[in-house]
Amino acid sequence: HLGIGRQLTIGEQLGQHGGQHRVVGRAQPHRGQRVEARAQIGQIDAPARCGVARGQQQLAAISASGPLDVMKQEGKLRLDIAGLDKNVLNIVGAKLGMDFGGTSISLGSEVTLAKAGKAIAATGQLAANNFGVTQQGQTTPPLDLKLAYQVAVDLPAQSAMVSTFNLSGTRQQQPLLSASLSKPLAVSWSTNSASAVGDSDLTVNVTGLN
Repeated sequence: HLGIGRQLTIGEQLGQHGGQHRVVGRAQPHRGQRVEARAQIGQIDAPARCGVARGQQQLAAISASGPLDVMKQEGKLRLDIAGLDKNVLNIVGAKLGMDFGGTSISLGSEVTLAKAGKAIAATGQLAANNFGVTQQGQTTPPLDLKLAYQVAVDLPAQSAMVSTFNLSGTRQQQPLLSASLSKPLAVSWSTNSASAVGDSDLTVNVTGLN
């Protein structure tokens, strides 16, 4: 099912055996605003695209491509999100009294599923340009943030490995902050884990902070 917010109606339920399907969802997150999502889902190997719109205004574009076997939960998925700005972020932010101003977010990620979805690996980059928040009359200085990541999750073993975590931030094109792991970070949430996970340091540098 396609779901956004509440008061959602679905035009069609996805079938289980490929084919061409069109899914339409509408939501009213709060008074006076309607968000509509349209998704065109093709064959397993074909690209799938989803647009988030308010009326005729396009708010964000999401695309995904395989090859991915949804039934077996195995394969690779390329996910791209573009144009995610205040028009979408403020749907949530408005309830908290927050305005995201000129913020624009994009994501490019490659996800690999194996062992019937029990092994997941993801690598990609997240960018937040002109990121800033206004709340109760106070506005944070706009920042440009970039995050590169690589992580693998083993669900049966209840463990994960964060191989890459590199965060950088600039303000007015000048370096402001950076954060990175000294080496891959092993994480376990198993209560029966017999061996301790390895240590890794997160190094954070802040410069030019006034």
